[in-house]
Amino acid sequence: MSEMFKPGRINRKSRVQAGFTLVELAIVIAIMAVISGIAFLGLFNYRGKQNLKLSTSEIIAVVRDTQKRSITQEAGKQWGIRFSNSTSDDSRYQVFKGASFASGTIDKSYGLKRGVKFSEPRASSTYEIVFAPVSGSFSKTKIISFVTGRKDSLVGDAIINALGNILTRIETDVFGYWHFDEGTSSLVYDASGAGNTGTIYSDDDSCSPCRNWQSGVSCRAGNCLLFNTLSPPHEEYIYGELSQPATVTAFTIETWIKINSNQNKAGIWTSYDEDFYQTISGRFDDSSRKPSFATRAVDGSEHTLKAKGFLKNPVWYHLAYVYDGQYKRIYVNGVEDIETPLLGKTFQINYFDIGRSELDHRYLLAGYLDEVKFYKRALSAPEILAHYNDLK
Repeated sequence: MSEMFKPGRINRKSRVQAGFTLVELAIVIAIMAVISGIAFLGLFNYRGKQNLKLSTSEIIAVVRDTQKRSITQEAGKQWGIRFSNSTSDDSRYQVFKGASFASGTIDKSYGLKRGVKFSEPRASSTYEIVFAPVSGSFSKTKIISFVTGRKDSLVGDAIINALGNILTRIETDVFGYWHFDEGTSSLVYDASGAGNTGTIYSDDDSCSPCRNWQSGVSCRAGNCLLFNTLSPPHEEYIYGELSQPATVTAFTIETWIKINSNQNKAGIWTSYDEDFYQTISGRFDDSSRKPSFATRAVDGSEHTLKAKGFLKNPVWYHLAYVYDGQYKRIYVNGVEDIETPLLGKTFQINYFDIGRSELDHRYLLAGYLDEVKFYKRALSAPEILAHYNDLK
């Protein structure tokens, strides 16, 4: 019998090792850590979104109840809500009875869900809404915005319009959101939570008021800005350096605009990289005042799409510029105006300016802008129509 197969002998060469080596164990632990991290992040994001939804729903319930109390003139008073975004305390809102918070009596105070805070009103500011007796209307449309504070591109909106109608929205992939509700100062704050605050630039800082803030019925919601209509004229636009530069393959940019009658060429917004090379912009280029959508991609290719319809004065329009990786589209007042194929383009974005189109100060807008919003995704046609209907 072969020595190799004698009974009672062990073939040491054929022995199978049990367990892991240190390298294998380290790899397994690393894989488990990655999987656990992804799962935890997903759960954390889910909780953040749920808290945002709950906070928005709770505020709407309180707003509707307060409106009802003002309609019925409970306790013989008007009723209102004060929204407070304090840097030293959590965001909170207070129901009061009376014609104003200062002269009224607080009925009850509420806090937002854990991790949720107001982004409009902005930090260190307040806003109050007082409903009219009997009708329950409000003096002007106002949007209250909420974020999780984690820069996760989630934004909740509570929209209270002048007729007293109230609705909510939860938005995803919001890269920048400018309400223009400051009413003063040279800064315009980003309500997306991404920190993309812009600065109002003027070529003559001694002029007053160069920063021509508007309010009330002149705007679509809250306050808004009027650009370049002073005499003598001054170059004015909003300059914004993004807090986190981005590479995008799909995006949507929305704005409300009302132009001056004598304007032939104007820039509405422009986004570009550090070398002023890759750009996307919304503008109109000639006396026809047809909105156009110009792009220069990472590969150097350029393309301009011009709408079929034109902008009249003095009328507010809702414009949406959409790129989904396959098509460029322009929407006017919630309806698609024109589209064209544009396959597989990529854009590097470091800056986002509002109120001009070209980087050499050409095409400055003369007119009103309100509620500018930048998404890192292509919005659907129903979403764009809903946004138009919110403030039409």
